[in-house]
Amino acid sequence: MDSWKSSTIRKTTLESNYNMQGKVFFPTFREAAYVTLFLPVDSQYIEISFKQKQFPTIPILE
Repeated sequence: MDSWKSSTIRKTTLESNYNMQGKVFFPTFREAAYVTLFLPVDSQYIEISFKQKQFPTIPILE
């Protein structure tokens, strides 16, 4: 858990001409074909839609 806390991007304000990158994790909705994110940017929201791909789980054999 400590590595997760130290490696995640925290809520912050970026200066002009700066950027961030990284993985984004959010709850899954198995029945959803698409997932739409609404991201606040200044006083507006950017809407990004993703087609959800589902991969079968592979059981771990011991």
